[in-house]
Amino acid sequence: MKEKISNIIKDEKKLTIITLILLIIIPSIWIIPKGLPWSHDIQYHYTRLAGLTETIKHGDFIALIHDTLNGYGYENGLFYANFFFYPISLLSLLGLSYINAYKIMIILVNIVTVIVSYKCFKSILNNNKYALLTTTIYSVSTYRIMDVIVRGAMGENLSLIFIPVIMLGIYELIYRDYKRWYIFTLGFVFLLLSHLITSIFMGIIAFIIILVNYKRFIKEKKRIKYLILSTFIGLLLGLFFILPIFEAYLDKNIQIFTEGSQITQPYDFRVTLFELFLPKELLLKNIGYGIYILLPIIYLFKKDKHKNNDLINFSNILIIIGIICILFTTSIFPWKYIGKYLTFIQFPWRLLVVSTPFISLGITIYIMNIKKKEYINIIRKICIASIIISFIIALGYSSVYMLFLKRNTSFDQLVGPGEYLLTGTVIYDENTVLDNKLINENNYKTNNEDLIYTYDKYGKTINIEYKNNNKNDTYIEVPLFNYKGYKVKGAKISNGDNNVIRLNINNQEGNIKLYYEMTNIQKIAYIISIISWFIFIPYLIIKKRNN
Repeated sequence: MKEKISNIIKDEKKLTIITLILLIIIPSIWIIPKGLPWSHDIQYHYTRLAGLTETIKHGDFIALIHDTLNGYGYENGLFYANFFFYPISLLSLLGLSYINAYKIMIILVNIVTVIVSYKCFKSILNNNKYALLTTTIYSVSTYRIMDVIVRGAMGENLSLIFIPVIMLGIYELIYRDYKRWYIFTLGFVFLLLSHLITSIFMGIIAFIIILVNYKRFIKEKKRIKYLILSTFIGLLLGLFFILPIFEAYLDKNIQIFTEGSQITQPYDFRVTLFELFLPKELLLKNIGYGIYILLPIIYLFKKDKHKNNDLINFSNILIIIGIICILFTTSIFPWKYIGKYLTFIQFPWRLLVVSTPFISLGITIYIMNIKKKEYINIIRKICIASIIISFIIALGYSSVYMLFLKRNTSFDQLVGPGEYLLTGTVIYDENTVLDNKLINENNYKTNNEDLIYTYDKYGKTINIEYKNNNKNDTYIEVPLFNYKGYKVKGAKISNGDNNVIRLNINNQEGNIKLYYEMTNIQKIAYIISIISWFIFIPYLIIKKRNN
């Protein structure tokens, strides 16, 4: 047995394949039991999948408004991109249950995270062994495992795929081949389509890294040109997601943009320094052991001699930003005074989504450049201890959720705290469940008792026939929330009770057709992005062939 293990370790290719497979399996085994084990946000993202699929069934493939909330509609697809849910939704449309489709998505995200991060780290380090080390530290880091299993935060899980891509893109733009600018572009576009909050973090951090390296851009002005090109193309490719959000922000009629809405205060969710190493409560949001056991390597590295090369400069920046992000999650940062200006963050420990890959790669670069044998032995022990602890914690979380947590999740029309509802909309009773008296799929009403009408509803389209209208101010309220984009024939739209659509009619009798159509800004944004993708993809193919 020892001989077999020794042979595997010596065979770099086998070692790489086996390690990557283990890194995929460990965060995936918790979904083996029947049903979908419960975790913090999994119901919300599971509902995204079900909502998207139901909306597509009704003929709306763009699906900015999901046909959830008993058919009233929820503007989930506008604020949380559907992009990565389409392939999984297709499986559901072909007959696979929502639960099994979502399980496949979890496995696929784990597979892609491990492979993409390995490829990116290998490209930066130009060394297979250290790329594998970085990927291992990153893939089973406590924050990522907690994100996948405990939090079930699919948006952040997806973002963890693309942060290494952005890191590679930044490295190419600043230090290496700026003609590979498209890596930075793709990383940011896909990050944007994964998780908006993480995109804001990374946008700020990328700007800081570029600012720190301003001398390099002044020295090689072509780098400025390719940086601008990368940013501009990224904006065009992602315009279909960016512009509709900007339109909604200017309208200021959605709860996340208005005062008095349900906003999480970062101050309430800061952690102590102690909680970065040991969790206060088992399986809750407290972070627990992280990758911070590796930080003493900085001390050893500084005592060793090293070349002041580009890779070292890059690692210095990564480590500094990583440590600052860690400190920002704790009570050391004055969240009590500054938190009200950063409410979009929601939870300060989200910043660990940045510090985890940054420190993983930064520390590995330091390890690569340490020469003294006595330090290498110490580092080997630290890395082995770190990886073993990470594997044990990952297996522990998986086992607890797989074997002991007897609670499953389901699609029940819930939409989290309802951030993307129209301001003032009430859908929950005091027990935080749908209030069926207010939100009922057949909840039509009129102010004219003499009015006779019939209706049929299919998704976000409603046809009404009416007669015996003997008033000039007659209206019919229908079970659809009045988001921008609805059109009507045979009536006029206004805002009804609880932000539903009110159809104002003046004729004695007639027909009304209410339907959803994208706004002009949304249409323009989609057209520009589609054309941009049709140009960009062939460009990448041609460039790859030429290379």
